[in-house]
Amino acid sequence: MAKLQRWLVTLAALGGALGVGAGALGAHALALAPGSAAAHRYDTAVIYLLLHAGVVVASGATRAVLQPAWLVSNTLMLLGMLGFSGGIIASTYLALEHPLPVIPAGGTAFIMGWLVAAGAVFRGAPKGGAG
Repeated sequence: MAKLQRWLVTLAALGGALGVGAGALGAHALALAPGSAAAHRYDTAVIYLLLHAGVVVASGATRAVLQPAWLVSNTLMLLGMLGFSGGIIASTYLALEHPLPVIPAGGTAFIMGWLVAAGAVFRGAPKGGAG
């Protein structure tokens, strides 16, 4: 496994652990009213964090991830995990009145990560490439 790939997968796995921890804290320690907008935002952030952590870890198990497009896609998904999910979780824990400005940038990173992945799949592996 290449060094960058190993870092991406390690960070994603740590993001998955953080997602489980954040979900447990949200369910047991945060005083969010069930069904409230804040609870919905928090749940969405945790789900997106766990989903994208799984995607990056799973793609890291393939040789195709060594292609530059997959490295870019996974990096964008990690930035989305940090910006979108991390921003919402931090905003909730800190009880901020206004959301952090990094949240929309993180959402954009998620979208771009998926678009880059779609492009990589559509183009296919290069001749003699990994996958």
